[in-house]
Amino acid sequence: MNRSNFYSVHTQECTRHQHRHKAITIRQNAIRHKHATHQTKQRVKTQTTEYNRQKTLIRNRIVKEQRNIKTYQNTVTKHQKKITELKTKKTTIKKEDDKSKIEDEITNLEAEVETYKTNIKTETTKLQKNEEEDVAINTKIVTMEETVKRLEIEDEKMEQEAKNTEITITSETSKKVNKEVKTRKTIK
Repeated sequence: MNRSNFYSVHTQECTRHQHRHKAITIRQNAIRHKHATHQTKQRVKTQTTEYNRQKTLIRNRIVKEQRNIKTYQNTVTKHQKKITELKTKKTTIKKEDDKSKIEDEITNLEAEVETYKTNIKTETTKLQKNEEEDVAINTKIVTMEETVKRLEIEDEKMEQEAKNTEITITSETSKKVNKEVKTRKTIK
């Protein structure tokens, strides 16, 4: 074999080796990425379970707060109706003793109404806070699911790239072998 053939064959072998090394590197990266994606999916599953538990607790609190608000509103309505009735009754009564009893009762009912209104405001604030927290958790869950989907798509792309690289190297190797066989036949 003369020198030019030697260098030509040597260069081809080096190039083939570089291509193989590149294919191996791409395959290893694809495997690492797939493993990392699997671990991320497991963490997301665990985290989603925890978030769903939190959502259940929050939704239970929301239902309780809504029920309390409704109860307080009904009580306020009843008390206001009673106050109106007592004020009407007070105008028809002549005895001062009875009038002062009705006024005391009206004052007590008005104080209770104010207390219930304060309770309604408190419950409404809690309700809004819990609804915001519920939305935030839902957003976190959706974001995590989208991240996993994106990673899975990247996995598929990397896997396809690794396959394409292997196919390319195999076909290049086949072409070179065929060329070498033809070259040797022509030399003989």
